[in-house]
Amino acid sequence: ELGTAWRSRRPGLVSLNRLTVNVVDEVSPSLTADGTTVVFTSGLGIEIMNAAGSARQIVLPKTERAVDVSPVVSPDGKMVAFVSNRGDAEGVRFDLWVLTRATSELRQVTRGAEVMGGLSWSGDSKRIAFTTTATSTKMMGIGLAEVEGSSFRLLTEQNDSNPSLSARGDRMLFVSSRDGDQEVYLLNLKGGRAERLTHSAGLDDSPIFMATPNVARPTRSTP
Repeated sequence: ELGTAWRSRRPGLVSLNRLTVNVVDEVSPSLTADGTTVVFTSGLGIEIMNAAGSARQIVLPKTERAVDVSPVVSPDGKMVAFVSNRGDAEGVRFDLWVLTRATSELRQVTRGAEVMGGLSWSGDSKRIAFTTTATSTKMMGIGLAEVEGSSFRLLTEQNDSNPSLSARGDRMLFVSSRDGDQEVYLLNLKGGRAERLTHSAGLDDSPIFMATPNVARPTRSTP
């Protein structure tokens, strides 16, 4: 629970900078883990630029045969995960794809995952969580795929979406309306137990874990 000092603080706007000025659409921006690079989808394809808005580069050009959306760079900076229908002959089913930045190699990670977006990398760049409709309940759920594999497993399927994996990969935040209102939940990936974190009327969405690298772990007293 937040203390009185934090509850009474007012948010402050530090700065707001426009990074792009174009006639093409630019959507779904995502920062790299170190905060230096932005990846996004535009009318030209999937693009990358630095956080100041310069050094803009198309890493995956737009094609008339496929729709590529929701790009997210891996924590190690080597890969870009995105959602695409390029693996489906009818162009109606979307799966998880990965682009290796150094070689521009494209690889399909899942098949039949019916990915809706909400991509979240694990801290070791080995797994990706995502929103899916490939569930037994026919409601939205959360899937987890191994980047080096070709399959995925369901973690939840009770009208859940927008996962966020912790840095250690042992916990996951997500949004769910399983109890009637859209709230934030925390899932222990080892135990499989989901805990409801918010209890408020209205929309709660897009939770993320915040790193605190400068905060030391509490020391244990020795007997």
